Amino acid sequence: MKKVLFILLSCFLVLVACSNNNNNPKKSTSVDENKVQFTNDTLVLDQAVLKIKDTFLVNDKDSDNGKKLLAFKYEVKSKDGDEQITPMNVWIASMEAVQDSENTESKLEVGPTPNTGKFEEWDKHNSDVIKKGKTAKGIITYELENDKQVTLKATKGTEGKKLGSKKIDVSKLKTVDYSAVEDITNN
Repeated sequence: MKKVLFILLSCFLVLVACSNNNNNPKKSTSVDENKVQFTNDTLVLDQAVLKIKDTFLVNDKDSDNGKKLLAFKYEVKSKDGDEQITPMNVWIASMEAVQDSENTESKLEVGPTPNTGKFEEWDKHNSDVIKKGKTAKGIITYELENDKQVTLKATKGTEGKKLGSKKIDVSKLKTVDYSAVEDITNN
């Protein structure tokens, strides 16, 4: 009887130990903010950290040029309080969007950025200096040349050191309607 009880107890302990085994480590989404890099939608520079919060298409109902806009909502944290650190300055100095065309890889032009209604909170402090250790939101758009994939390239400011890139499948992005005229007349 003792042997049977011992075997049952041993089997029970083995089963419990196996069921608690966590061999499936979670993918790490955190980024070392002390290492200059572009990974997991986060750009780390010596003076700032930029995190892309959302990527989507904007249907600008007020525009008649027929071009779609690729939009990025992002946040920038200042590491040192330098007066050059604004959300817009960090983005422009370190990010570039390119898109394949028939014969070339086209650098996309910055488009009209939505700044009213639901986008106002993202544009409000886009040009303001960020205090040391604090964060501010930003938004930017690019005029698409076609429906092909876009590559977002990150570099280390004026040095031009490549830090990484991200492929964006335009066909899988949500589209948001925007009209500054409607936002102004509805308020």
